[in-house]
Amino acid sequence: MADYARKLEDLKNTLLTAETFARVQEKFFDELGMNRDFIAAGMQVDVPLLKAAFEQVGRQVFGPTCIVQGFALFRMEADKFVHGGCMMNGCLATVLYFEDVDVGLVAVSTDFSTGAMTYARISLMQGREGLEPGPVAPGPGTIQ
Repeated sequence: MADYARKLEDLKNTLLTAETFARVQEKFFDELGMNRDFIAAGMQVDVPLLKAAFEQVGRQVFGPTCIVQGFALFRMEADKFVHGGCMMNGCLATVLYFEDVDVGLVAVSTDFSTGAMTYARISLMQGREGLEPGPVAPGPGTIQ
């Protein structure tokens, strides 16, 4: 078992039970973001459903004309985990997604000067069509 595996499992449990998503994001960067083994385990991938989730969140945060670009996604196959980011209307957005439980977190830095963030818990629900995205609102609360 890789040295980061327990921390990644703990992160998943934190995401599943979080009352505030800021803690999930902090935990990822504090405990895994600079871990060499964790970084080395990721392979760059294209995940169209995650891109679509980013675009849905972007439209809800910034409106229907939101421009989402610069995707960089990395899969850790053995851990069933994908992470990465993109830009939404020039603002940094990141994603943490656990494939085995179909739950993830999109975090959007909506104002660099104040540190304001908007969070959205996501599920890709593969194979279902016509789903309407849930509400997304600024702040540290749990938005699903």
